[in-house]
Amino acid sequence: MSDARKDEVVAIKLWRLEKQVKDLQKENQELRIQASSREEVANKYKEVMDRVKELLGNYKHYSTPSEKQNTDNEDLVNKAFDINNRFDLKTRVGKYTVSTVDLGINHQFEENLPPLYYETMIFNWKDETGNPFEYYQERYTTEKQAREGHKKAVKYVKEKLKEVK
Repeated sequence: MSDARKDEVVAIKLWRLEKQVKDLQKENQELRIQASSREEVANKYKEVMDRVKELLGNYKHYSTPSEKQNTDNEDLVNKAFDINNRFDLKTRVGKYTVSTVDLGINHQFEENLPPLYYETMIFNWKDETGNPFEYYQERYTTEKQAREGHKKAVKYVKEKLKEVK
């Protein structure tokens, strides 16, 4: 191979290496941007959770009225949004699901009425043909009322399905 050809091969290899370096620099920059975006998201999440804690400071969470207790905001948020320790009943009736859950915070917005901590709704997860129970919603103050309301909703769905047959 002639010296001119060797120089040409070296120049091509050098050019390829320079291109790889530029590509790596670009990739490095993209990774820095992604890391900075993750940090921004984490900071935004912290801001939102701080605001939630601040807002929830005006609420008290109790499972029953007899458990009225003052908890600090962090405990309140942890209890209100801890899905592993929440009251959660689900009953399948045909293609419908009757769901009764602990809402985590008081959803009563009228000061002179009892607090509402539990809710029952009926969902149709199987298909998109519509849900005749779409607007069914009941809220309760105590867990006992919620359990009774759940049974009532299951019975309601079963009765309505019998009427259709």
